[in-house]
Amino acid sequence: MVQLNTAYGKIKELNAELLAIHVECSEEGTQLSVKRNNLAFPMANDDRLQIVDRYSPTSTYLIDRHGIIRARWLNSIHNRIGPEAIIEALSKLREADDQPTRPGNTSEQRRN
Repeated sequence: MVQLNTAYGKIKELNAELLAIHVECSEEGTQLSVKRNNLAFPMANDDRLQIVDRYSPTSTYLIDRHGIIRARWLNSIHNRIGPEAIIEALSKLREADDQPTRPGNTSEQRRN
């Protein structure tokens, strides 16, 4: 969490948001964790385990603005992905989004 907190500014510079999901206790416990760790990024609570049912709680997902998972790192609780890998993936995603569409390269034209 400390590493992510330190990297949060760079993540925001890449026009992205970081959201942590806390599954270990109540909403009050989650807010206490945010305050105790002085986290700059938002942390949601999943004490009913609704998100955990769909996603691994120890993994990291990069989801684009359309809700599509663009990258994922399936980790164990003791082997988490570092913020450097997340920032690298965000940079590549941003570069791809910044590329202009070339004439003759649209899906509509490829079907014809």
